[in-house]
Amino acid sequence: MRLAINAFRIAGQRTGVRRYLLNLLQRWACENDAFAETILFTNSPLDKAFVALPKNFRVAVIAQGWPGFLWENLALRHHALQADVLFCPAYTIPMGYQGKSVVTIHDATQEMLAKSFSWWSRIRFAPLYRYSARTATKIITDSHVSKRDLLATYSGISQDKITVIHLAPDTQFQPPAEGSCQLEIRRRFLNSTDPFILFVGKMSLRRNIPLLMAAFAALKKLAKLPHKLILVGLNTAQLNLAELALRFEISQDLVHREYVTDEDLVLLYGAADLFVFPSTYEGFSLPILEAMSCGVPVITVNSSALKEIVAEAALLIDEPNVESLAHAMHRVLTDASLRHSMIHRGSARAQQFSWERAARETLRVLQETAAAPMRRTR
Repeated sequence: MRLAINAFRIAGQRTGVRRYLLNLLQRWACENDAFAETILFTNSPLDKAFVALPKNFRVAVIAQGWPGFLWENLALRHHALQADVLFCPAYTIPMGYQGKSVVTIHDATQEMLAKSFSWWSRIRFAPLYRYSARTATKIITDSHVSKRDLLATYSGISQDKITVIHLAPDTQFQPPAEGSCQLEIRRRFLNSTDPFILFVGKMSLRRNIPLLMAAFAALKKLAKLPHKLILVGLNTAQLNLAELALRFEISQDLVHREYVTDEDLVLLYGAADLFVFPSTYEGFSLPILEAMSCGVPVITVNSSALKEIVAEAALLIDEPNVESLAHAMHRVLTDASLRHSMIHRGSARAQQFSWERAARETLRVLQETAAAPMRRTR
């Protein structure tokens, strides 16, 4: 059997779908007899150093330079028919594709929080996500909460069509070693040795960055703590962070970086006193697992899949508001016993997630789909 993969997003910065697909490929490379051939379709040449590919893996550059929508729905739709199954790791399959397909729909955010997206995003993506959910042979999603939401929002899809496969933190995310360069990282990012609170992720509206900044400002006034706040992630909501910082009087205590390397991200987690993720909806959250893997206590919201991910390992707030978030941060930063317990429980919880298991379960879905008779399921 032959496997085709939509590898369009595998180039560029190692975030999101690229990280997801790379982790799968790195494990599948050790299972080189699962398919007779695995074809990675892209629109530009890849640096093969990103993963050691066995002989039965090959990269096929098609429609070089085409934009993603045309590339997927015209070029990929045609070329992928040479395989027994097409794997699409990012929400959509080609429109009109006649072969068997498996799509990973990581969450139902477009449907659950439609008003948090621009009108253009809703017009551009929501119909494609809906079409792909209903037309793909099988769906993989990241959490049981996401499965529930997909079944609720995409009517007519059967439960058997959706398989839940949890993601996992990269193995590089580990607690800092004795004598590590925590002070150096603080100096490099803060120009001081002050401790800091960390957020990592795209700054979309549902992640409540203004609320986090306001709660941080309230914490500073309440407890006179020396901490700074570091935000790492693309400002997709186009927030005026400088204006917000002025309003909350934290301009000297706020640092924003749109992107950092994986190496620096590991060091930032390791040097942070606290990781805060005040999102109202997630289908999953790799940053939370990465933080817990690095021995950082986590505060997040008791909603969506976040409770499913952290279990009893994080401090959960029921409602993301300034008072509750500031109080939670103060508790964790000033209660040594609580911090120690959260670090221990977080590390143990993160170890329950495995890319090896995720890759193995994903491969099984792909093999079963490829071997099954051709039929349309809903």
